[in-house]
Amino acid sequence: VLGVLAEGALAAGEWDLAKEIFGQVLDSPLDRKLAVVSCVEQVSDHIQLRVARKEKVPQELASLAFEYLKPLASLHPAHIWYVTLGSDVAEATGDLQQAEKVFKMTMEAYPRDSSSFNNLAYLLARRGTDLDRAQELVEKAMLLEPKHNVYYLDTAGWIAFKRGDFERARDLLLASLRQMNRNQGQSVSESLWHLGRVYEEMGSTDSAIWCYQKALRIAPSGAFGVRSQQALERLGGTGSTRSLELE
Repeated sequence: VLGVLAEGALAAGEWDLAKEIFGQVLDSPLDRKLAVVSCVEQVSDHIQLRVARKEKVPQELASLAFEYLKPLASLHPAHIWYVTLGSDVAEATGDLQQAEKVFKMTMEAYPRDSSSFNNLAYLLARRGTDLDRAQELVEKAMLLEPKHNVYYLDTAGWIAFKRGDFERARDLLLASLRQMNRNQGQSVSESLWHLGRVYEEMGSTDSAIWCYQKALRIAPSGAFGVRSQQALERLGGTGSTRSLELE
């Protein structure tokens, strides 16, 4: 119930009310750490939805995220989830230097943390800047921890997309999706949206629509579900009968 109330307050821009509700979450019987994580996730999800809708992220919203991130980061400074959320919030508010800095600091302090290398590579790929550096970083991540290739293949695919190498991008993204399972909902939705974008550029509209429809079904309220809905509206995508071999 509190989560629904908080979402309503965030959507309405009632920052003080949202903070009051989050205060009740923190005072609830939940484990303190889990309660803080719950608050951070909700604020972060709302920020990503605003980004997906191309809406401005108010500074008050970013401040809320940083307020709840701070105690978590102090307890677990190397936890990639906290680091990534901090970078995402900085990027969403236009502080691109800080968005990169948090990953670079983690890479220096924990040089065998493959996730930091991958996530900085993905940040550069999203921005379409320094793609050579992005490629070096994701290759480093793959060497450090091959078992996480499911995520790193997606990053490599998006780098290839940004380079205009659409066939390579398609092959890498398909390889990533074949290793994922539906329990990784948001990640699957994100990779399907990536693959849809690739198929669009390749002129394979039916395949793109199939990807967007599947991404929307998997995470209808998530950021990449929203982006997929936007893509379907743009393409007039109703019933694509095409099925891709992802299994």
